[in-house]
Amino acid sequence: MHLRLFNANNAAFLGVTIAFAIIGGLTHAGWFGAWREPDCQGCAVQSAASPQGSFRALHEPEACGSTSVFP
Repeated sequence: MHLRLFNANNAAFLGVTIAFAIIGGLTHAGWFGAWREPDCQGCAVQSAASPQGSFRALHEPEACGSTSVFP
């Protein structure tokens, strides 16, 4: 009986293992760090009423840091 080490199942398993290793290595190295949400800090809310008092405008400014990995 001839033992065949390289077949379709072994090739698929090897491909999936290599793909997981590459994605895990890039994640560990921080390559996907640019996909995170920015760090934002809210400031004081400003409001103004219409002359008749039936409407109110609100302004919420935010100061956000950069999400760029590379400066």
